[in-house]
Amino acid sequence: MKLKEKEIIKQNQVRQKIRSEMYNELIPIAKSFALWLALVTIVSFDYNVWHLFANYFISITAGILVGLGKILPVGIKIIDTGYIAIASGKVFGVHVLIAKFMMLVELECTGYYAFLSIFCLLLFASWNIKEKLIRGAIMFLVLLVVNNIRIILLGWVGHRFLNAFNSIHDYVWNILLVAICLAMWLYFDKSTVKAQTIKA
Repeated sequence: MKLKEKEIIKQNQVRQKIRSEMYNELIPIAKSFALWLALVTIVSFDYNVWHLFANYFISITAGILVGLGKILPVGIKIIDTGYIAIASGKVFGVHVLIAKFMMLVELECTGYYAFLSIFCLLLFASWNIKEKLIRGAIMFLVLLVVNNIRIILLGWVGHRFLNAFNSIHDYVWNILLVAICLAMWLYFDKSTVKAQTIKA
């Protein structure tokens, strides 16, 4: 066999290996995304129609905010809780006073979509059970702290820079939450790949 033919065969094998690795990485992500869409739909539907469990996310978030308010030098006070009338109808929420700025904490404020994305990625990750439990706990804890600090900072922004509140609330923090989830996931996933490479 000619040298050139051997090189072509070798290149094809390399390409096949790359395609196989990409496929093996994309399939779990695709499964995670499909499950995430289903779960987000269920939680959103529950929040708007069933009212079985989504409201607890809000109550837990509000409780953590009050706890942080006792630690941090920020005045945080729950004003009222229940079904609150807004422009689009009634939603379950908690009116919270943060840094003298009244905010409505509702489902979107809990960052539930970020927590669900981490859960789905963990479920289909190629990590072992111990890695999933430890890394999952770390990622959930980081998200919990970041999300609640986000709400506190939004209260401060609303008090000091009201005109910038909506932009920061709707875009900046949502993008940051996604970036934080992605960064944590990539860090832990690369750590696993590196460890497997060293073992091999």
